[in-house]
Amino acid sequence: MSSNRLKDFVKGLPSLKLVKGPFSSDSEVSKLIFNNMNTPIWIDEPFGEKNTLVSNIFSSKQILSYALKCSEKDLLDTFSKAIKETLAERSKLHIKKQNVKNNFLEINELNRKIMPFFQYFEGDKGPYITSSIVIAKNDELDYINASIHRLLVVNKKNLVIRMVEGRHLHKIYEKNRRDGKDTEVAILIGTSPSLLLSAATTLPLGVSELVLASKLKSAEIEVTEDITENFIVPTETEYIILAEISKDEFAEERMADILLTYDALRKQPVVKIKRIYIRDDSIYHAILPGGLEHKLLMGFPRMAAIKHALTEKGIKVRDVTLTPGSGGWLHAVVSIEKINESDGKETIITILNEHRSVKGVIVVDDDIDVSSYEDIDFAIATRLKGRNQIVWIDGLRGSTLDPSANQVDQTTIKWGLDLTLKDIDKTKYKKARIN
Repeated sequence: MSSNRLKDFVKGLPSLKLVKGPFSSDSEVSKLIFNNMNTPIWIDEPFGEKNTLVSNIFSSKQILSYALKCSEKDLLDTFSKAIKETLAERSKLHIKKQNVKNNFLEINELNRKIMPFFQYFEGDKGPYITSSIVIAKNDELDYINASIHRLLVVNKKNLVIRMVEGRHLHKIYEKNRRDGKDTEVAILIGTSPSLLLSAATTLPLGVSELVLASKLKSAEIEVTEDITENFIVPTETEYIILAEISKDEFAEERMADILLTYDALRKQPVVKIKRIYIRDDSIYHAILPGGLEHKLLMGFPRMAAIKHALTEKGIKVRDVTLTPGSGGWLHAVVSIEKINESDGKETIITILNEHRSVKGVIVVDDDIDVSSYEDIDFAIATRLKGRNQIVWIDGLRGSTLDPSANQVDQTTIKWGLDLTLKDIDKTKYKKARIN
């Protein structure tokens, strides 16, 4: 079996929970995934058909370090190094070509017998595909873009795609639409870890995420060029859907987002399916909206960028996290080894500039575990002494995901807490530890 198969990666996870279906409803599957958010799950025959569904398979930094073959301590630096190398090479692809027809079965329409998509929450517009990577060619800049987008399943031949306005795929789509063309895409489901992490990362316009995928795995990306006319398609995946994003057909879509609040009801472009390629022993990857896997995949590249930006400022960073309670997006906690008195506030301002969606920053000393809410609460309770530790900025643009932000211009209040201590204070403020 190929080492680039998601199936092989998931089977190697030591904490994998095996479950046998069938389940009587979509909501039962959602509840199982939700109630085991920290645990990778493998479900055979979830709806009574002979297929396999996996979820929560990238739900912790420990699993990400396993995927990138590095220690958890070195995880953020390993990822940052790969991005630096990618930016140096931009769109210089390192690929290994394959004939897709040797490894995939071709079908003409969606079928839950082979692809167990389902509806996650009762207020969703319908069943969704949530782990889908959309591959598209930017003809102007001559590079291949890869990004993750949710897809509402309308029927066997049509999907609806949510594209955030101004992002790279949306720019490609808008350019084609102005030219009177539909947008040709390949949709990948159940990809190798390197492809998924790369597609979750925002790179500069003109830099291909496929280059980053190659850097993360330290090897060539397996691709095919015999199923599309305009671009190569990665084959390190369980499913490939060839389709076109319609320039003039739209339909309503809505689902729960990363904060587990419902997104706005919007009209978004219809995706018309042409052909589907599926491995005969495929597994389907379902990412629970608002689950730990969703939050980590979306937030992890930002954590790496934050650590890199702070390091460039000369700040000694121990760890960075974007908190699960804030959707892995709105609140950052950073532990540092304080060298200069200004390091705490410098950290706050740097993060607010580096990740503009962040609303609040807490900076702590390196004895605090940033992944522990109890440790963070302890730091707030014992180390906040005066107003000079608080940064408070009103009227800055925040995140579209924040329901408390001004919904017209997205402005909000941003804040920071510098809970770092002077050397003379540290002994009496530290927690007792057991060796």
